Amino acid sequence: MDKCSQSVKPAIGIDLGTTYSCVAVFQNGRTEVIANIYGNRITPSVVAFSNQVKSDGKIHAERLIGEGAAIQRKLDPNNTIYNAKRFIGRKWTDPTVQDSISGYPFKIEENDNKVQFSVDFNNETCKFSPEEISGTLLAQLKKAAEDYLEETVT
Repeated sequence: MDKCSQSVKPAIGIDLGTTYSCVAVFQNGRTEVIANIYGNRITPSVVAFSNQVKSDGKIHAERLIGEGAAIQRKLDPNNTIYNAKRFIGRKWTDPTVQDSISGYPFKIEENDNKVQFSVDFNNETCKFSPEEISGTLLAQLKKAAEDYLEETVT
């Protein structure tokens, strides 16, 4: 069998956006943007950390990504991170960082001259870098591709 007639595995591409993100697959000579679990082809670039007290008094902690996090943003803006991409690779002393940090309801702190976000999650203060928040979004988009393709994406 020559190289031209061999079956080619599908390729995926992820657009990690500041506000919205999406994932697409190229297969059989065409590109298709993959819908997320809500049926939408774009996913809000938002990650929320929810702490709900249940009727038994125990805290149910949950990490929400995309649409669920966008809804949670209205309910608990202090524990919902958005626009994380704007901070990737920036130093704490960067004027762009300093000019924008007061405009967010969640805590943005300095750690070794880098930006980090601080949220309350599961009775703890958790700190995340912009790269970690973006990585959470990328993992969710990768999972959407895997669910669509019914195979592992590497």
